[in-house]
Amino acid sequence: TVNCTDLLWNVNAAANPDVSVQTSDEYDTEPSVASLETGTGVFALTLPTAATSHMAWAYDTALVYSTGTSSMFTVVSSAPYRLHVILPGESFRPGKPPYDGTGGKENLPTQRTAGQPFTVTVRGTDRYYNMSSGMGNNVTVVTSDPFDANPSGSGALNFGERTFTVMMVTYSTHT
Repeated sequence: TVNCTDLLWNVNAAANPDVSVQTSDEYDTEPSVASLETGTGVFALTLPTAATSHMAWAYDTALVYSTGTSSMFTVVSSAPYRLHVILPGESFRPGKPPYDGTGGKENLPTQRTAGQPFTVTVRGTDRYYNMSSGMGNNVTVVTSDPFDANPSGSGALNFGERTFTVMMVTYSTHT
């Protein structure tokens, strides 16, 4: 809720500025600019990144009234939804779209050399790639290389994540 107030925090019912609301979440969906009605407006925010230090700001687009800033607030991860795999060269980015199973990371995997082991990180995440630390599922890594040296077995996620050692032996592009 956004209120346009006087210096003593009384709602100014005569003030109906156009307001823009923004948040500290770089992957949020911000609402459209809207006019307050009788000094008040409700704006729906969608913040996909779990964090303990989010904030929101309300701006009068005409810059007549002062900017309003929320207190810090927490967004927690939602229900466990998927296993998320990070390869060498990739960086884990909770909250990063798209949410179709290909997001939650940035950069491309680096090239690996046949016969050289490398580490793969598997995380249990919610729909928005936030860690689900309570997820303790048993996980097995499988590759498309028919001659790979079996990844370092299977095992339960520990606080929502686990690393595996993988060694591909066939020259090709694999998944």
